[in-house]
Amino acid sequence: MPKTCRCGEEAVIKTSGTAKNLGGSSIVVHMDPKSVVFVKDKYHLFKWTDESMVEEIKDINVMLSDVKGDISYLKGEVVGLKKKLEGMKKVIVELEKDRIDCINELKSMKNM
Repeated sequence: MPKTCRCGEEAVIKTSGTAKNLGGSSIVVHMDPKSVVFVKDKYHLFKWTDESMVEEIKDINVMLSDVKGDISYLKGEVVGLKKKLEGMKKVIVELEKDRIDCINELKSMKNM
């Protein structure tokens, strides 16, 4: 829901008082401080809250879709990183074997 009017003033949620919508629908408005009637022109805010909610849900669905795409991408990255990690572990095991072989070779050279 809009929090501010296009003119920068704070939006206010009010309950409709007309016979057609008495106490039912709420509206988000920017009221003219000099008047007690709602300002409803192209420069100020007037929006039924149910319409605002539908728009917000659509926006959230777009953001959710983007997040799902990001999650799928990151899952693929994690799989790739796990494979690299497994490869690195194998290299570490081989290097450790080489280190032990070098130490044993040095010991045998000292004993000569």
